[in-house]
Amino acid sequence: MKDKKHYYGIDLLKGLLILLVIIGHVLQQQDLSNFLKYMIYSFHIPLFLSVSGFLIKKKQLESISLKDIIKKYLRRIIIPFLIAVISFYLVLALIDPAIQMGLTAFILHLLVPYGHLWYIPALLGMIFILWISLKIKISEKIMLIAFLAISIIWLVVLKWEYFHTGLSGPFNVIKPVWTRIISYFIFFYIGFFYRNHLKENIPKNISLIFFIALITLITARIMLYRPTDYFYNSDIVFVLLNVFLIFLTLDLFSRIKSSLSKFIEWMGQYSLPIYLWHYMVYLLAYRYILDNVSLMMFYVINLFLIICIFIPGMYLLSKLRLIKVYVFGDYK
Repeated sequence: MKDKKHYYGIDLLKGLLILLVIIGHVLQQQDLSNFLKYMIYSFHIPLFLSVSGFLIKKKQLESISLKDIIKKYLRRIIIPFLIAVISFYLVLALIDPAIQMGLTAFILHLLVPYGHLWYIPALLGMIFILWISLKIKISEKIMLIAFLAISIIWLVVLKWEYFHTGLSGPFNVIKPVWTRIISYFIFFYIGFFYRNHLKENIPKNISLIFFIALITLITARIMLYRPTDYFYNSDIVFVLLNVFLIFLTLDLFSRIKSSLSKFIEWMGQYSLPIYLWHYMVYLLAYRYILDNVSLMMFYVINLFLIICIFIPGMYLLSKLRLIKVYVFGDYK
């Protein structure tokens, strides 16, 4: 019964993270000299994935079939994701003459969803891997060590994001999804491992050691900053920083027992639809506004549109039952 409580702190954490995601996406991809973007991209996706892992209950997942998993996530994630994929495809086809129309192009768009939408199939893939590991009863400690090693090798040694020579066929097509599953599964798994094994068992002296290590790694991360380095998430500091950060952040926010900010917590509860749709604002602004204003003004206009118009609009739409269930994935 204890584990069925509502985690106000986790909602708060998800709300804060989705704000950071928005800021990170508003900042131009080409603007690598932006230190704020560099720091946000140092942790926001690993921390978000760890929260997704934290929310999975071991006993519940290992007791259900694959059919039950599909049924569980169909309305919650899959249908909202497909609606977003179709919508982005149609909008892109309307505003960008380079986008091809037709069945083949549409299927390719489903396999390689636009920009940020990679997160959803990658998350579903991680849940599937976790389910298999529980079904065949692989030691969870072995999983933890193995995927930490895989993450380090894939991110640090191979630098996966730029390792694409020699790939062909379907593996090259779905590269944005499967490479991120390999790279980031460890962060998702740490969140799952923490909730199901460590949440009540972390000694205070260990937390202090983790905190000191985290401060050291953050300092190293800042010192490693290079404005033109495209490999800024391909070093050992990135991996270890997020390992320590996840443990400490989940330990802190999971202990919050009451509401602290209803607005931020609402954003956390609706982080999926906000994540899926916020980039539409950026996309349209990039197409129609960027060429007419300075880069800094573009940032300001984007943030204003998202924070002051888009998010309040999402709140109002969440009151409509049809939108709430099928577009937002909230069928409770």
